[in-house]
Amino acid sequence: MRSRPIPASGELLPVIGLAVGPAVADPSNAAKASTRKVLRVLRSAGGRLIDAPARSPDAETFLGELANAAESPRSSFLAARVWTSGREAGQAQMEQSLDRLQRRRIDLMQIHELTDFAMQLETLRRWRVIGHARYIGATVSRVANIVTLAEKLPDARLDFVQVPYSILVRAAEERLLPAAADHGVAVLVAQPFAGGRVFETLRRRPLPEWAAELECTTWSQLLLKWLLAHPAVGCVLPATHDPRHMLDNTRAGLGPLPDAAQQRQLAGVFA
Repeated sequence: MRSRPIPASGELLPVIGLAVGPAVADPSNAAKASTRKVLRVLRSAGGRLIDAPARSPDAETFLGELANAAESPRSSFLAARVWTSGREAGQAQMEQSLDRLQRRRIDLMQIHELTDFAMQLETLRRWRVIGHARYIGATVSRVANIVTLAEKLPDARLDFVQVPYSILVRAAEERLLPAAADHGVAVLVAQPFAGGRVFETLRRRPLPEWAAELECTTWSQLLLKWLLAHPAVGCVLPATHDPRHMLDNTRAGLGPLPDAAQQRQLAGVFA
């Protein structure tokens, strides 16, 4: 799988990861079994980044068990979130995440939805210095908060941001992506299929002939490659509980990316 360097360190990170939903906390064996298969597919394809959901301690515990049971437990790049207010509450929550994920340090700790941003950022910077967190970042899921996050980048000294971005939802292109590139911040793409809405437009529409030049056999692969064609994007995090979909998504990390003309042509489908 294609990898890209994390600007803060130069460490290479594979371009396709996984956004894990809170459904993995479901006590049903079926839900957990499918998640195991999805993670196995991701690892087999060379993917590393696993983004744990906010407000789901049971999901973190389950992911910690899976990561620890893997052949190379430290090969996974685990991302977690802090979503509470207050210095002590935030630090306690992050320490609990480390315990549940069975890690002495987290690869990436993110301020979820910019919650109590200044206070949690202070703690995260300290954690980065003492080694509890290798990287620090912030997430937004609403388009309205993308500009707010972009405004914080010059002074925040973050390593990562995670934002919604898709061929249908392109608000990040105007300010956030350029700001991230200017300040050496890696971009994680959430909601790459706009919650599945992109496929409503593509129903029964055949792939363009030039998709074969990019080694794409599905719309999912082509749409993910469209995102990866933006130089500021570091890793895309599709969410799925289906191993077949995970395999399909990982194949977007192989082969050529669309050129400018192909990007425009594909975007025109959604104009």
